[in-house]
Amino acid sequence: MKILKNLLSKHTKALIVVPILISLAVGTGIFKITIKDDVVAMLPKDLPERLVLQELEANFGASEFINVTIGKKGSSVFNYTTLSKLARITEKLEEVPFISRVRSLSNASETVGNEFGLDVYPLMEEVPRTPAELKKLENSVFNNSELVGSLISEDKQYLAIYIFLSLERVDSSVAYNTVKNIAYKEIGPERIYISGVPVIAGIIGKAIRNDLVILIPLVILVLVFILYVGLRNKRGVLLVLIIILLSVLPVIGLMGYLKMPFMVVNSAMPIILLALSCAYSIHIIMKFYSAFNHKKTKTETVHNTMDELFLPITATSLTTIVGFLSLATSPLPILFEFGLLVSAGILWAWVLSITTLPALLIVLPLPKIAGQGIMDEKGFFSKVARGFSRLTVKYKIPVIIFYIIITAVFIFGLTRLRIESRIDRFFSKSSPIRISDRISGEHFGGSANLSIIIEGDINNPAILNDILDLQEYLKTIEGIGSTTSIADVICLLNKALHNNNPEFRKIPDTPEGVSQLILLYSMSGDPEDFAMLINSDSTLTHMNIRMASMYSIDVKRILNKINNYIPKNFSSDIKYRITGSSILTMQLSEMTAISSIKSILISITAVFIICLFLYRSIAFGLLNIIPLSITMIIIFGFMGFAKIDFSIEIAIICSIIIGVGIDYALHYTSKYCLLANKMTQEETAIAVINETGPPILSNATSIALGFLILPLSLIIPIKSLGLLVSISMLMAAIVTLTVLSSILIIVKPKVRHKTLIFEKEKEA
Repeated sequence: MKILKNLLSKHTKALIVVPILISLAVGTGIFKITIKDDVVAMLPKDLPERLVLQELEANFGASEFINVTIGKKGSSVFNYTTLSKLARITEKLEEVPFISRVRSLSNASETVGNEFGLDVYPLMEEVPRTPAELKKLENSVFNNSELVGSLISEDKQYLAIYIFLSLERVDSSVAYNTVKNIAYKEIGPERIYISGVPVIAGIIGKAIRNDLVILIPLVILVLVFILYVGLRNKRGVLLVLIIILLSVLPVIGLMGYLKMPFMVVNSAMPIILLALSCAYSIHIIMKFYSAFNHKKTKTETVHNTMDELFLPITATSLTTIVGFLSLATSPLPILFEFGLLVSAGILWAWVLSITTLPALLIVLPLPKIAGQGIMDEKGFFSKVARGFSRLTVKYKIPVIIFYIIITAVFIFGLTRLRIESRIDRFFSKSSPIRISDRISGEHFGGSANLSIIIEGDINNPAILNDILDLQEYLKTIEGIGSTTSIADVICLLNKALHNNNPEFRKIPDTPEGVSQLILLYSMSGDPEDFAMLINSDSTLTHMNIRMASMYSIDVKRILNKINNYIPKNFSSDIKYRITGSSILTMQLSEMTAISSIKSILISITAVFIICLFLYRSIAFGLLNIIPLSITMIIIFGFMGFAKIDFSIEIAIICSIIIGVGIDYALHYTSKYCLLANKMTQEETAIAVINETGPPILSNATSIALGFLILPLSLIIPIKSLGLLVSISMLMAAIVTLTVLSSILIIVKPKVRHKTLIFEKEKEA
C-alpha cells in the first residue's frame, strides 16, 4: 500500500498512460484472431483415439463426410427430374478442389462378370428418361445390396450423396457453404437436407462469429445500463467501462499473437471477462463517491478507499484466478488455454483497478452527485439489502433450515446430472441441421461415425469371414444403422464373377481367390474405389459403422460390445483399433467430467487455504466457501432436474461460481471482521449487509444481466451457459447475504485482529 500510494501521488499520469498503451498494443492482436470449429482439436494430441484417427486418415483419407439427402416424402426418386438434379449436384461437387471424393448413384458403378473376368460399367451413364429405362435402373440398383440403404433409401423416396473432404484441412464453414450453394440451387419440388459432422462444425463456426460480432456489444450496452442505474453517474459508468474494455482487449489480442483460435468453448470468454472485471471497479468507485467529503482532497480519499478495499479486492482477484487456473490442470487443451487466458485477464483487470482507476479518480474532476448513487439509502439495492438484513436477523434459524433442506433436494438432482458432449446438441430439435440429421438417420443409418481399423493379412478368407460375421453381429445391436467393409465388396465381386449367382455371394476359399478379385476389378474399374477400405499391400482395412445416436452413453454401449466381440471371435493374429467422431466426443465428455471434479476440488481447497491465511481462522476459512458450495450444488442439481447436459461449455460455470461466489463472501466477512466486537451480533449483521449488500447486489445484477444476453446465441450450450451463470450470480449474492449472516449471528466465531484483514484498520 505504501508503494501504491507513492505511485498514485507522484506518478499519477504514468499509471494512466502506461497501462492504456500496453492494453492497446497487445490488443492489436485481435486482427490476427482465427476461428476453429474442429472438435478433435479440443482433445489432447497424444490421446490414443486421436492418434488412431490420424492413422485412419493417413491410410484411407478423411473418414467424416457431408451427407446430402434429396427426396420428397411419398414420391419415388426414379424419375428424370430427381435423377437429373442428383447428376448435376454430383458433377459440380466433383469439381470443387477441396473435395476428394463424391459418392452417389450418379457416379456409382455396376460390376458384371465375363468370360475373361469382370467388367465395370457406370450404373447411370446417362440419366434415364423413359419408364423402361427408369425401371431397368431401379432393378439394377435393388439387385445391389451395397447401394440400398446407402445411396438410396429402401422406400425409394430419398437419394444420398456422400462428400469426403481432402486431408488438407479446409474451414468447415467454407465447406458447408460451398456444398449448400451447389445443392440448394436444385431445391423444388424435392427437399434437400445437408448433415454430417463437418456441417455441424461449419454452422458452429458461423455462430461463433455472429456471437462475437453481436453479443459482445449487447453485453456492453447492458452493463452500461445497469451501471448507470446503480451509480447514477455518467462518469462513473465511463470509468468502469474503460477498465473492463482495457481488461478484455489485451486477452483477445494475446490469443491472436499466440495463434490460439476461438472455439465454441472460449467464444464466451470475452463476455465472462467483461462481466467479472467490472466487479473491482464498481467497489472502488462506489466507495470513493460515498466516502468523499470536501474536508479531504481527492488524493486523500483515493488513499483511504484503497486502504479499505485493496486487500479484499486483491484477495477476491486471487481466489477468482485460482478458480480459473484450476482449469489449467485439465488434460483438455481448450480448458487449459481457457483457464490461463481468463486468469491473465482477471490479473490485468486487478492491475488496472488498483492503479489506472484510482489515478483517473484523482485526475478527473469530481462529479456533482458524489456521495449519492448506489449507496443512497433510497436506492433500489439499498432497500433490498435492508430487507435481507431484517430477514436474517428475525428468521436466522428458519433461514439455515431452509438452506439445509434446499441443498439436500438439489444433491438428489446431482445424481440425475448427465455428462454429455455430443455435437448435435448444439442446436434445437427444430433446427434445419437436426431435421437433416433425423432424415439421414431414418433412411440411411445416421450420421454418427465409428471406424474400425483391422490389421492383418486382409486377403486371408478367415479374416474376411470374421469381418462379415462382425457385420452380422452389429446388425443385432440397437442404434447401429449400417456398416461398410472390404468383405462386402469382395462378396459382391465374387457374385458378379459367377454370373450373379446368389450362392457365390461369399468370400473365396483361398487368399489367391481374394487377390484375383481385387486385381480383376482394378483392371476394369477405378482402383480408388478400394482406397477407403483397404491399403495397397492388403495389411490394413477400414470398416465404417453408421449410428443413429450421438449420445455418449449409446456410443459407449456399442463400443463395449465391439470390444467384447472381436477378441473372442477374431483370429488371434489380428490387431484392431477403433476411432471416429463419436468416440472422440465420448472421450470429451468423460475428460470434461474428470476435469471439472478435479477443478472444483482444487479450487475450493485453494480458496480455503487463502482464507485461512487471510483470517488465521479455520472457521472463517469454512464460512467463505459455504455460499459458493451451496450455489454450486443448487445450480448443478437444477441441471440434473432440468435435463441440461453437463458438457465442456458448462464446465466453466464451476470456475465462475467459485471466483464470484468467494468474491462476495470475502467482501462480506472482511467487513464483518472490521465491525465485530463493536456492537451486538444482530447489529453487526445489519451494518455489514447494509454496507456490502448494495455493491454485491449491483455487481451480481450486472453480471447476471450481462450473461442473459447469451441466450440470444445460436448455440444451445451457450444459451444454457448464459442462463445458468445469470442464476448463479444472483444465487451467490443472495446466499452470501442470508446464510452467512444467519450463521455468524448464531455461531459468533472469534475474530483474530492480528491478521492481514486488520493490517490497515487504524489507518483506514
